[in-house]
Amino acid sequence: MKTYTMKTSFIAAIVVGGLGLSTVWLTTAKADDNGSKGLTGSWDAVATFVSPPPGFPPTALLTETYFVDGNVLLTPNLPNVTPAQGSYVRVDRNTYAYTANFFSVNPAGGLLTKSRIVATLNLANDGNSYVTDAKLQALDSNNNVLSTLSAVVRGKRLNIVTTH
Repeated sequence: MKTYTMKTSFIAAIVVGGLGLSTVWLTTAKADDNGSKGLTGSWDAVATFVSPPPGFPPTALLTETYFVDGNVLLTPNLPNVTPAQGSYVRVDRNTYAYTANFFSVNPAGGLLTKSRIVATLNLANDGNSYVTDAKLQALDSNNNVLSTLSAVVRGKRLNIVTTH
């Protein structure tokens, strides 16, 4: 009985210790060297398009999620457009670069048209807002750029809303 209790205590200590270490590792992975979350998290954003083509909306709303592992998911409110999926990297203290692919309805019919968003994002010093000049690039089947649409995107960290 005593051996069973000691083994159980030893295993519990390893599990609790492991959880504690994993919490430290996860916290460290999520924080930048200045102690902030950096870009990690979800954001509300508005894209304002520069000289949009006829019939294209002048602005779009986005919900963006930047994951700790460097992946990004951008969901626009544009009709007939899928969410964009991609990757981001930190360039310097407050600057991040990202590329994300999405699909939209092909005006000629057939398969969806592949496009990508390329941007360098500048996070404000408070870590809760950013501005970026983004390029939306329509691609052919070999990923060659067919056309480019520029946009200025302004984002704010998504705040927690309470129900009380």
